[in-house]
Amino acid sequence: MIRDTDVEGMTRVRLKEEVMILRGCIRKHRDSWVRGDDKCWKDNVDLYQVLPEGFKLPPMDSTCELANCVKYIESCHHPDIKYVSPQIRIEELEAEVGRLKDSLKREMNARTAVENLLDKTKKGEEPLSW
Repeated sequence: MIRDTDVEGMTRVRLKEEVMILRGCIRKHRDSWVRGDDKCWKDNVDLYQVLPEGFKLPPMDSTCELANCVKYIESCHHPDIKYVSPQIRIEELEAEVGRLKDSLKREMNARTAVENLLDKTKKGEEPLSW
């Protein structure tokens, strides 16, 4: 979590200037929405850039970006359509891969245990009793 330690050392005058900058950015963002302009995540860049850590646009393929925007807009107009951002979908798939790996590992361990018991039985050894 980012702490805004820079604010602690600001003078009253500088704090007032900072508030005015932030309010200006928020109003600009709000007013573009009130006018009915179609919003895009890139419209938030001005807001993000007033943060001390700034903001850099991530690289994107415009074809993919446009397809994601269409899906998002459809979900806004049709509440029954659930929009899941590509990043969230990637995280969901990565979690599923982790679960599948764990499951496969358990299955392989169980299979190995059964094979060991079968080998002992074939060799005439007494398998461990439970």
